Amino acid sequence: MTNNHDKKLEEFTNFVKDETSNNLTKILKTAVNQLFQAELESYLNAKKYERNEERTTYRSGFRTRKLATSLGELEIDFPKIRKGTFTSSVIGEIPTNR
Repeated sequence: MTNNHDKKLEEFTNFVKDETSNNLTKILKTAVNQLFQAELESYLNAKKYERNEERTTYRSGFRTRKLATSLGELEIDFPKIRKGTFTSSVIGEIPTNR
């Protein structure tokens, strides 16, 4: 039984060594994109596809932007809006890739 346990531990250790950086990058990218969506809903006073009188403007797709992190550079989807400028309270406005 110990031999089987050691083998599984070794497999898991190798998986973590090989995949941790990539998995953490994916998790961070997903978290940042979800944060933008939550902030955008608050900014617009409406969820995606919701119509109401308090809505301030409308979504207009995304801009792919690069964000430098300690895990490396992430390509994130920064929301665009039709009127005005959307900025994230956490990271501010992301400059264009020019």
